Amino acid sequence: MAVVLNTVGAFVLGGSSPGGSAGGQQVVAYFASHKADNQRWAILVAGTLLFFLVFVGFLRGYLRRVPHVELLSSLALAGAVLFATGFAASASLAATLADSPKSLQPAAAQALNALNNGPIYAANVGSCVFAVAAGIAIILGASLPRWLGWVAVVLGLASLTPWAEFAYNTLLLWAFVTAVALYRRERTAAPDAVTITQLA
Repeated sequence: MAVVLNTVGAFVLGGSSPGGSAGGQQVVAYFASHKADNQRWAILVAGTLLFFLVFVGFLRGYLRRVPHVELLSSLALAGAVLFATGFAASASLAATLADSPKSLQPAAAQALNALNNGPIYAANVGSCVFAVAAGIAIILGASLPRWLGWVAVVLGLASLTPWAEFAYNTLLLWAFVTAVALYRRERTAAPDAVTITQLA
């Protein structure tokens, strides 16, 4: 679900917003003509981040049970929060600009748009910290396919390159695959836990 929301929001609804150096009149004109699209995009980003953070909560809970990776699980959580904060801030500023663009002075619109292009750096760093920490934790002994760990590390490092947008979308796909793997592992382990309890 998170993958679908992010893809639709980024490529269908959100479109390409003005860069940080765009003039005030250009910013006002863009958000006036794309008002509904940007408001929908902001809502979709919020939904994506909600699903992502729920996944991260389950992932951290699982990783904390794995010996020697508790610190990495905490780093992964911190990175995920920073990643979500960066995107949430960007979506909030876009929603603000799209709310009443024609009532904004060009200088104010230009300033908000410049700020809107800033939080992405926080998202870059957060994505890198989350993916690298989670990936190394999986490689070091979590009962999950190790290729998931290597893929996460590569995507985390890619978040600090010009390929960051591709890394974001692929990382959400990775999160979906990892969530399925976690669910299947927990479901397989559940009968064993019941048997042990009954024997006790």
